[in-house]
Amino acid sequence: MQNQLTGFLNLNKASGMTAHDVVARVRKLCKIKQVGHTGTLDPMARGVLPVALGRACRLIRFLEDDKIYLAGILFGQETDTDDIEGKVIKSSDKMPSAEEIKEALKVFEGDIEQLPPLYSAVHVDGERLYKLARKGETAVEIPKRQVHIHSIEELDYLQAASDPVYKGRILKLRIHCSSGTYIRSIARDLGKMLNSAACLHSLLRERAGTFDLKQARSLEELKESIENSRLNEMIEAPESRLALQKLEMSAEQCKRLSFGQMLLLDKDQLGETSEACRASGYILATLNGKAAAVCRAEKSEAGSEKQIVLSPEVVLINGNFN
Repeated sequence: MQNQLTGFLNLNKASGMTAHDVVARVRKLCKIKQVGHTGTLDPMARGVLPVALGRACRLIRFLEDDKIYLAGILFGQETDTDDIEGKVIKSSDKMPSAEEIKEALKVFEGDIEQLPPLYSAVHVDGERLYKLARKGETAVEIPKRQVHIHSIEELDYLQAASDPVYKGRILKLRIHCSSGTYIRSIARDLGKMLNSAACLHSLLRERAGTFDLKQARSLEELKESIENSRLNEMIEAPESRLALQKLEMSAEQCKRLSFGQMLLLDKDQLGETSEACRASGYILATLNGKAAAVCRAEKSEAGSEKQIVLSPEVVLINGNFN
């Protein structure tokens, strides 16, 4: 029914790799072309990187996309990349007090406006910012973005005495934020706000949507699972991760969806799913509990309040499953 390699991998990205590196490695290990990740993670960062396989790549936009990070912010220097891997452009001996930090962090809660780092994947005039920066084109107008910080929690504030290279103090934060939030920007802006200088010292993504670091597996574990013919044990089915209301369908209905045909259903047939359709606009059609298609839910053209049209948006099955 489903493509054998349709689903998600909950991977733990190591430091030094880009998200693109991980995708390329998965593509080679699994011998599949359709591989995608659910959100960029900087090379210096570690942690959760959900990866989609096969037709699940088209489901990424339906996943929950909030993130939780454990961040280390170094006070004492600002860099051109806003992290410790960049060139120092400003130094400061001012180490803000714990009380000053506590007050400043309040500004970063809720809806905020961010200026992305110069070295980032944001597009400006059709080109990535980091590519422009490497060419020396730094006088570009970087578009600001609206993000949401659900919570920002101070965990510790330590003297960086154990680090022979970086002097200053390191602030440990746990940040729960919306997709698209740059933690490097928070580090930079916090330093400026406190009349000091700061950059990101370390970053660990603990959660991405429903994918948690505690259950994440390494690329080495993925390789071992393939060598032992146990890859399917690591692939998570779409229905286990999609935050959509499920609606069980008949084999005939699923066959019609697989051919791109619409279904006209009465609200009585939808039951509780009716309200879910109204709220999100989508439902997950299942067959024997397995994901068959993501459908867009709309009112019928006749305008009947008692009927809803389901149009297949992403089909995960083919018609040859009887």
